[in-house]
Amino acid sequence: MSDTLYLQLDQNIQINHPHIYLQDIAKLSCSNSKILNRLRVMPVANLAPDKPGRYVMSVMDLVDKIQQKEPDLTVTPLGETDFILTY
Repeated sequence: MSDTLYLQLDQNIQINHPHIYLQDIAKLSCSNSKILNRLRVMPVANLAPDKPGRYVMSVMDLVDKIQQKEPDLTVTPLGETDFILTY
């Protein structure tokens, strides 16, 4: 039986540091706690520390990264399809 990860994102996300992990920008839910813990600390982006601004990303970019790391996992995005990181 395949595990399912539920991924919920807001449209606008305020971040305070340039190293962004999945748990910093999304609410995650999965019945398999080992997979959930691995994905919480998955790097999403490394922004230039001297270039604050707004960065637009797509939830499909996150789904692709998650499926590369966990190929047997079913990812179900909830909420927004595009989101803005404000650093």
